[in-house]
Order: sequence, then structure tokens, then C-alpha cells
Amino acid sequence: LFSDAERACLDYAEQFVIDATGMTDAQIQGLSAHFTTSEVFAFAHAVYLLDGYQRTQMVLGAVLEA
Repeated sequence: LFSDAERACLDYAEQFVIDATGMTDAQIQGLSAHFTTSEVFAFAHAVYLLDGYQRTQMVLGAVLEA
């Protein structure tokens, strides 16, 4: 269903959303096996931005609804 590269991305993104401090070296190496350092950084940055945006929207939504 998913390629090895896609699985590495999903594993990274899932862990990041659950607990970014729980990221393992194996998860980073999983990305590095399929992508360049610049691509890994770009992906990590994209996940960070999207996660931050969604969390901000959840907080603002709760504040605006109250």
C-alpha cells in the first residue's frame, strides 16, 4: 500500500504529532535512507508548520466558540 519512503514519512509525522521529543534516531535514519539532508529538513519543517497551524486553529476555535 505504501512505499518504504512513504512509511518512513508517516512514521516520522505520527511521532511528531504525538510527541516530538520522543523522536528516535531510527526515525530520522528512516527518512535519511530515502531523502537528502535538505529534503529531510524540508519535510520536518512542513510537518512542524502544519502541526502548529492545526494546534493553533484548535485553540482559537475553542476560544472563539466560548
